Amino acid sequence: MNFVQFAIRNPVTTTVGVLFIVLFGVVSLNRLPVQLTPDVTKHEITVETRWSGASPKEVEREIVDEQEEQLKGVEGLEKMYGESSYDRGKITLQFPAGTNTDTALLHVSNRLNQVKEYPEEVDEPVISSTDTGGSAMAWFIFEPLEGNPVNIDTMRDFAEDVIKARFERIAGVAASNVYGGRDRELRVIVDPAKLATRSLTFTDLAQALDRENRNFSAGDFDHDDLVYPAGHCFPFFAAGSRNAADSGEPDYHWLVLIFDILYYATGFR
Repeated sequence: MNFVQFAIRNPVTTTVGVLFIVLFGVVSLNRLPVQLTPDVTKHEITVETRWSGASPKEVEREIVDEQEEQLKGVEGLEKMYGESSYDRGKITLQFPAGTNTDTALLHVSNRLNQVKEYPEEVDEPVISSTDTGGSAMAWFIFEPLEGNPVNIDTMRDFAEDVIKARFERIAGVAASNVYGGRDRELRVIVDPAKLATRSLTFTDLAQALDRENRNFSAGDFDHDDLVYPAGHCFPFFAAGSRNAADSGEPDYHWLVLIFDILYYATGFR
């Protein structure tokens, strides 16, 4: 029995069903929200810059203000607002719906390159088309297996280089963050006694390292169908001077090898 035959043989049931459908349609139509300008998700690009140990005022003055001065001229920019906090600054740029995200990212990157300079300790700005500070869709906690002697706090590098990269290669995952653990660092330990015996101060050492740490390219040369780059790397040393006016001798200088006054070791912070 098809629907037409059922409707003919049961007119009352068919009429009631039609009335119910019309009634529900009228109720739904009256409750349907109507907007002159419906909500549309707009494209956002974030620029995050980290400066370890800096206060919010320093971050705003040295980073955020300088970046906003250049980014305010980005093509198609609709709205921009910045945030300054301890250790980092963040600028969010909002573009109208339909904007090509890849093109907008390129324009933002080109504008950031026009910032004249940053303080020495500032990391490179990170440009992202997603808000990494928003609510996470999932959290994963890594713990060592029973009997594994490895300290999990020292595995942050592995998590950032391997696990984080694999997560972000999954379709639909915009970004992932790693929290916790300890960063690997290179510690330089200066011997104050050895520094003093050579009439040097910590300021002398810092200036010498900054002045002499220079690498220069010397071009390249061909040999047996291979190209070899050449360059010159200045060794680390600290220059000292001693005034011998009391003894009637002229001033003189000498070289102090860097490993004569300090040593280094790797560790975690």
